Amino acid sequence: MSFQKRKIVKKSEYTLRSKKIFTDLQSAQVYHFSEEKKHNTFFRKFSWKKVFLIFLFFFICIGGYGLYKYVIKYKHIVVKKTIEVATNVLGEDLKKSDDNLTNILLLGSGGENHEGGYLTDSIIVMTLNHNLKTVSLLSIPRDLYVRYTIEGRKRKGKINRVFLDAMNYWKYVKRKTDKKEMIALSVPIIEKKISEI
Repeated sequence: MSFQKRKIVKKSEYTLRSKKIFTDLQSAQVYHFSEEKKHNTFFRKFSWKKVFLIFLFFFICIGGYGLYKYVIKYKHIVVKKTIEVATNVLGEDLKKSDDNLTNILLLGSGGENHEGGYLTDSIIVMTLNHNLKTVSLLSIPRDLYVRYTIEGRKRKGKINRVFLDAMNYWKYVKRKTDKKEMIALSVPIIEKKISEI
C-alpha cells in the first residue's frame, strides 16, 4: 500500500465495509468506506433479534409478577384444601406433636408390574402446621446413601431401596403373600430411617 493510500485510510472517519484489496485508490474509496459516519452500535442496524429479546424480557417480568400475585392471593385456599384432603384421607384424629404439627410421609413407586418395582423414587415429607394453617414439603433425594436395619439384618445402600428390601424380606424370607400386610410392615422401617435423617 502506497504512502498516499495509507494516509487516506488513517484519516478517514468512515466505517470499513470490506476486506477486499483494490489496486487503485478510486475503487478503494467507493467500496471500503460507507457514506454514513459511525453511529451508536446498538441503533446502527435494525434487528428483529434485539426486538424479540426486549419483548421476551418484559414478558418474563410481567408474567413473573402476575404469578407471584396469583400465588399470594390463592395460597390460603390451596393450603386449606390440602389440609382438608389429608384429614379426609387419613381421618380427623391426625397425630399432632407438641408444636401442633403433623408429619405425613409420601412414598411413590412404580408397583409390582413396573421395571423399578417397589423402589421409592419419590420420597416426600409433608408437614401440616395446624396453628399457622400452612403446608411444607421436604423432598428426600432417592440416591441418599444410608445404613438401615430390617428385622435385625444390617444393610446399606440408597434410601430408595429400603422399602423394596423390606417388601422382599416379608415376601421371600417370611413367606407372606398379602400385599397390604407387607406394605403395612414395610412402611415403619422406612419411616424410622427418614426420622433419623
